[in-house]
Amino acid sequence: MLVHDNYAYLRASYSSLVDIFGPPELADDKSTTCWPQVIAPRWPDLQFEIYDSWSGHEHLVESLRPKVRAAPWFDWSVQGRGRRELFQFCTWLSGEVIARQPKGRLLTAASQQAVNAQLAAGATWEQALMFAAWEETASAWFAWPLTETRYPFEVPSD
Repeated sequence: MLVHDNYAYLRASYSSLVDIFGPPELADDKSTTCWPQVIAPRWPDLQFEIYDSWSGHEHLVESLRPKVRAAPWFDWSVQGRGRRELFQFCTWLSGEVIARQPKGRLLTAASQQAVNAQLAAGATWEQALMFAAWEETASAWFAWPLTETRYPFEVPSD
């Protein structure tokens, strides 16, 4: 689980965050996008910062800005004052992000293997999918806490 004492990671699309918090403010030279003083309606006394971090890649920030904002998702850094508050805030925000995603389904990992085995054995798609288990794409992909972070696009090497 990627939750630390004062920061965590949360998967969301740029458009979802704009929908929830409004447009971002200008970012510094280590991020393309930043919401520096986010307040959740449930906790008006707490402030959080949401941003993408490109520490070590500062020279790429300007070229990455359109990619980050156009990507269907990004693993954002969320900074707050304590682990408990971060957990509550990110759980709430993840629910808000999931609620804004289009509905869809994916095969579970176990079902992917079973369906592939059925197809390899000569079954039709209809036969192979008959007993498959499905999961909602938004709730699976945007679920918090994240267990890993990644980039949704190729990041140029230095």
